[in-house]
Amino acid sequence: MAIGSKEVRLFIAEIWQLILCQDVEPSAEPVGAWPESLLGCVQITGAWRGTVSIEMPTSLARRLTATMMALDDPSEATPDLVKDALGELVNMFGGNVKAVLPPPCYLSLPAVGPGGGGEIEGVLRRNLVDIGFISGSETFRACISQVEFDDQLPIMIAPKLQPHRVKSHRSSNGTSLLQQSDSMMMKVR
Repeated sequence: MAIGSKEVRLFIAEIWQLILCQDVEPSAEPVGAWPESLLGCVQITGAWRGTVSIEMPTSLARRLTATMMALDDPSEATPDLVKDALGELVNMFGGNVKAVLPPPCYLSLPAVGPGGGGEIEGVLRRNLVDIGFISGSETFRACISQVEFDDQLPIMIAPKLQPHRVKSHRSSNGTSLLQQSDSMMMKVR
């Protein structure tokens, strides 16, 4: 995989500048362990398998949502709007990562839910990049993890996450498009 900290810093900085018209800085200190946080995640399958995620305190997610949706005040950001906004940010981050991976690779729909981690069953996970950033006065983190699946066990990528606006798409032979693209089915609690 030809991606590292330098590329992640560039991807996140470009997304924040393009979508939010804001600058971000890498954090010199470790970030995380917020009292309340949200996690946005996309899965990449195919020639490379892994997850791309952004986790941030709920207060930052509301503030960024207000900026993205042109709301007068972050308190106007409903939970659904916050999920939409974080889902869009992680989807753009995942798309940038996918673009530098060997083909074929497939990007899942974003899932957004409570942060704070979660157990992964049937998956050997290795963080390749985990970087903290500062946006305004608050911190967030962007992470890329490579995973190896035990195809005999159900996949639990992020147990607390619920897919956002996911509809079941079936092909003419009745299998899901995800099953066709990677011969496996992702189950999210």
